[in-house]
Amino acid sequence: MADFLTERTKFSCTASPAVNFNVSAGGKVEHKGAKVLTTSAKLSGMGICPILTLAAQGVQQPCKFQQTAWMNFDFTRKANGKNLLTDKSFCNCPVGSAVKVLTSVAMRFVTGNFSAHSALSITLPAVEKNISEQKNSAVDEKKFSIAEKNFSSNKKIVQENNATFENKPVEKNYNLKCLNCDRKECKYRLESFGALSDEVKNDSSKLEKNYLKYLATTKNFSSADLAYKNSLEFPNFWSYQAHHVISGNQVFKQVPEVVKVANLCKYDINCAENCIMLPSRREGHGNLSELSKSASAFDVMSVTGMQWHLGTHSYSFNLEEIQEMKKQIEQRTGKPGKVKTYAELLTVELKKIKFAGDEKICPAQFITRMNKLSARVREKLAAFGENPASSYPYYVSREAYLFAFKVPRLRKFIAVRKNADGLNLKLYKTVGTGDNISLKKDFSSNDASEIIKFCGNVQHFILLGDTSENDLPFASEFFRKTADFNFDEVSEIIVWLRKNPVENYVAPAKKIFERLEKLK
Repeated sequence: MADFLTERTKFSCTASPAVNFNVSAGGKVEHKGAKVLTTSAKLSGMGICPILTLAAQGVQQPCKFQQTAWMNFDFTRKANGKNLLTDKSFCNCPVGSAVKVLTSVAMRFVTGNFSAHSALSITLPAVEKNISEQKNSAVDEKKFSIAEKNFSSNKKIVQENNATFENKPVEKNYNLKCLNCDRKECKYRLESFGALSDEVKNDSSKLEKNYLKYLATTKNFSSADLAYKNSLEFPNFWSYQAHHVISGNQVFKQVPEVVKVANLCKYDINCAENCIMLPSRREGHGNLSELSKSASAFDVMSVTGMQWHLGTHSYSFNLEEIQEMKKQIEQRTGKPGKVKTYAELLTVELKKIKFAGDEKICPAQFITRMNKLSARVREKLAAFGENPASSYPYYVSREAYLFAFKVPRLRKFIAVRKNADGLNLKLYKTVGTGDNISLKKDFSSNDASEIIKFCGNVQHFILLGDTSENDLPFASEFFRKTADFNFDEVSEIIVWLRKNPVENYVAPAKKIFERLEKLK
């Protein structure tokens, strides 16, 4: 049973344990004199933020934590109509860190099912009914209730299945047994029915609920399920959205003749087979600049290996972007460079399902066909983790498409010189069309971790003088040696960069984490 939190709980920033947080419970429910924390709880940070300080080139910056949505809360238990927070709950900071429970104060949690003598009024499941029926407890049934649900939080579902989990995709059998007809005298003839309904009842909350139920019971995980499971292991600074593989508004509604048959056959667009969980930063994202929004999306996709899900599936590109992306598509996939939106592609797929007025319709066959379409597209979306180009042509957002075929590959390099005090590093960046460079930052240190943080996701290094590759605290992906560096060598360096491109974008946070881990 999870541990529930009170206002006495202490929280810690993953970027800096020195940052302290004030807690505002935001509710009236108490346990032993302390307010119980729900998703309405607010935090405010105090201290120096190392991420903002690094961005300010060492000038100390105060914590500017802004409250975001809580993650990993208890889906089944509520107080004052809000879900309870547990020892696994956390929220994210817009600058790139996460705020989690400080485990050293676990004794301050409200543990398990609350005592009958607490100030809380609770409604327990049938197996614990004897506790809730005690007459002497101080109860007010309007204050606190536990709603029984058939699904649980995302991470718990995956953990409960670890015992029988096989770390490889298993293809699901979508061939359904038809219980409505013998396929010889099928009663499901379109001509037998009058006006059919073309109403589409897509609901993301129902979609997610059905998918979580499926995860809780299945032993056969697909590649998409694996990608979602693996991404939960990261210290998240994003949230997730349940994505309809066959979108309700932008795809399904556009083909009403198929919708009518789907309603006749009782196909549920909110079924688990039509769901894939994808990352999407919500709170705070709308306040970022357009450039920062794209950078944030690229970071999330780099860390999770999953497509960014935010905004319309009928996105657009300008002419310059389309021309560049067509070239990249041809180079990376070997296929003709055609750029079509996710909504366009799925609408075409649905239009291939045609019915004549006198045609016999088998519900099981129809549902099987719909599920097979979802499964095929779902696995293409999941292939994004191996190589973003492998998802082609299916990209659920503009950012995912750009990440696959337009993220710059030639941008930065660092010149490194060893001196008596350690290493001097100068960060250069290509400008314009990539035929010129400019100096962006100059940094000196003998501290390995600080050097790693400064280098970010740079993978090209020029070693000056007697500096060797071993002087760096990590193995550089691409390096070249020269006695000195001056701007007369720009053309030579540009050629070197182009001949040694970075194949896939890696977010600075992820690269720093990987290098620091190897440093241990």
